[in-house]
Amino acid sequence: MLPTLRKTGHYAVSGREPGGFGTDMPKDVMRLKPALREWLLSDALQAARLEGEGYDTAMRYYAEFCSLVADAPSSGGFSPDGPMQFEWEATQRYVENCLAPCPGARLHFSEIREHFGRWWKRHHPRRVCPSCRILGSVLGRSAYERYKLGRMVYRDCCILPEGA
Repeated sequence: MLPTLRKTGHYAVSGREPGGFGTDMPKDVMRLKPALREWLLSDALQAARLEGEGYDTAMRYYAEFCSLVADAPSSGGFSPDGPMQFEWEATQRYVENCLAPCPGARLHFSEIREHFGRWWKRHHPRRVCPSCRILGSVLGRSAYERYKLGRMVYRDCCILPEGA
């Protein structure tokens, strides 16, 4: 029952009418990955069990949990308007001032990160250096093409000597 329920959002028992979540289930729930739906279903069942409730309550919780997760904004990177705005803008300045297009060059992310750390300490000695996620997110929005070659590599990109 559970594998079918996780994958399709409904189940059927032979000799019985098909059961499911009814019309209360949000339409965008099926966009959620099966593993996430499984986790939410498990949490809904546990919440209903803790309250001494049954299947109907668990399915109502499941629908609410799925709706909350499906409506949540994506966390696919940092936003320039978020709480790390200073770090974001400073990282953008680094990319604009210290990296340049160099046809044929390849630059590993670890090299950029190391150089960025030294640059950050020189320009913002009293602030903690931003995470690799912020640097990667800013680089992802830049003009430099990245690809994976065992490690993350940026093509046609080099560090400017005066930025060293």
